[in-house]
Amino acid sequence: MNLGELGEFGAIARTVARLRTAATVPAGAIGMGDDTAAIPADGRTLLFTIDTMVEGIDFLADVPAECAGFKIVAVSLSDIAAMGGTPTAVVVSVACPRTTDVEWLDALNDGVAEASRCFDVPVLGGDMSVSPTIVLSTAVLGECDTPVLRSGARPGNLVCVTGSLGGATAGLRILGIERVLKKPEGDYGHAGLRLLDRHLKPEPRLAAGRALAAGEVTAMIDTSDGLMGDLGHICERSGVGITLDAELIPVDPDLAELAGRIVPDPLVTALTGGEDFELAVTLPSNAFEETAVAVEETGTTLTRIGVVEAEPADKAAPVRVIKDGLPMMIGKTGWAHFE
Repeated sequence: MNLGELGEFGAIARTVARLRTAATVPAGAIGMGDDTAAIPADGRTLLFTIDTMVEGIDFLADVPAECAGFKIVAVSLSDIAAMGGTPTAVVVSVACPRTTDVEWLDALNDGVAEASRCFDVPVLGGDMSVSPTIVLSTAVLGECDTPVLRSGARPGNLVCVTGSLGGATAGLRILGIERVLKKPEGDYGHAGLRLLDRHLKPEPRLAAGRALAAGEVTAMIDTSDGLMGDLGHICERSGVGITLDAELIPVDPDLAELAGRIVPDPLVTALTGGEDFELAVTLPSNAFEETAVAVEETGTTLTRIGVVEAEPADKAAPVRVIKDGLPMMIGKTGWAHFE
């Protein structure tokens, strides 16, 4: 068997099984299986996460280096947001070919610095190495009072999501098909430029994550791999099923405007497209109104999109979407490496 046959999450499970007993986990620590590792420390919880982006897999070769630098910081900060935390430091690793232009490295670091300023998290160091292709990694430290895990969803909870969905995938589609960055603005108008920004310079929902954690949210995850796929992780960790209402899914308005030109079905894109880095949460129904107000005060929205069930209707597909009274037939529910 190879990794393509095993799949990303099979590989993760196999790795966890071999590493779990490597050393004693500190008492009260949260290890593999959530958005970040979490370790109790002096009345607070220390958060620790890492992300990697590989040229040609996670970002296109002709994407501006400033955008790649900004994004590799932002995606790790989104994991901190999903735990309800505040980032405190980041380190950055860069591996690239010997032939890489020095100007490219300068531009990459300008993007890292922009993210550092924008999200108020200092860059404290990192590492550099040579590689056949460009590989970027960030490790982020953060802290919170009590982390919100993926394992707390309960039957009857509402399922909600911040912001809107599908915009980042639409931006990637524009890049891949038309390479809009090298074309006049008029090609896709301002809607297209906003979709590009959603893909190239995502905004981790740090303030919203803290507002959610301060309320009665029972489980939380960021939508890095696609709404349905990520909600599936909550189902797995919480032992529940989830039913979504297709009519309630907040499709990115710019995606809806340009849908016929870049994607065949904006709803499916919103359900399965990754890298929106919104926050999907579960919470008691009586807590929704107050929580939505708290999230809106951070500059985004919270939309009710479904409900947590005691068990999935289909164990192989724990998240289902109902449209016009019938389950939607959706194939791949999100992004997964090795597939």
